[in-house]
Order: sequence, then structure tokens, then C-alpha cells
Amino acid sequence: MLAVVTRALTGDVIHRAGQRRCDAETGVVTFIQRFGSALNLNIHLHMRVPDGAWRFVNSKAHFERASAPTDANIER
Repeated sequence: MLAVVTRALTGDVIHRAGQRRCDAETGVVTFIQRFGSALNLNIHLHMRVPDGAWRFVNSKAHFERASAPTDANIER
């Protein structure tokens, strides 16, 4: 499940940054929380996703900021 969610998020960010997946890279940091504050079992994910993608030109990284997600992006 985590791989599917990560791939969907990174693909969307790269697309909104005006890049293609083969030309740019981005990443996701995920923390898996297993318990709630009362030590009850409550497995869920906390994810940090950058607001853009990096493309590399002549071995130098350039950050391309992604546009804000539209309502259609969020619904998809």
C-alpha cells in the first residue's frame, strides 16, 4: 500500500512541477505510527512530500516548484 501511495504522490508532484518522471526526481519521507495516545492500536502514516521536483542538468540539481494542487488533483 505504501509503495502505491508513494508512487501516486511523487508522480503528481513531478507532473505539477512541469516535468516528466524520467527527467526529474522527488521523494517522500514516511513515518508509520502504530499506536494512539492511549496506547491503542491505530496504524496510520505521516508523510512529508516536497512541493516540487529536482532535475539534474550537467550534474547540478535544479529545484522546480510544483503548482498548487487543483480540486481535480485532490479528487483524483
